[in-house]
Amino acid sequence: MIQKNIMDRKFDAVKNLLDAEIKGEIDLHSKAVVFTLTDNELTSLITKKRLELIRTIDKKRPQTLQQLANYTHRRLPAVDRDIKLLMKHDIIKTKRTKKGMQPILNKGVIILPLTEPKRLMEIAV
Repeated sequence: MIQKNIMDRKFDAVKNLLDAEIKGEIDLHSKAVVFTLTDNELTSLITKKRLELIRTIDKKRPQTLQQLANYTHRRLPAVDRDIKLLMKHDIIKTKRTKKGMQPILNKGVIILPLTEPKRLMEIAV
């Protein structure tokens, strides 16, 4: 029952986001990135470690990549490699500061079509 409530809340959150975009209340394009990836591309892009980086950047706002590595208890080369991949997909951007490169969350929503709809109406919520 608890698991169903969580799924219902997640579905409602996505529905509210899409409704707000349709009504012109938000600019979803500035908040979301839409992926049309193969299964292999998807599973290689979205990993637990990369999700941890995204969530840490959002919550703790690290000032440098080294600080992000420290927060996540990972080595800097691994974090740097993951950040570059997330930048390639427009999820993260970086800003040069006096302290170094600051990671910034660029997109907070990822939309992943899991099937190929035949018509636009098939994906309406």
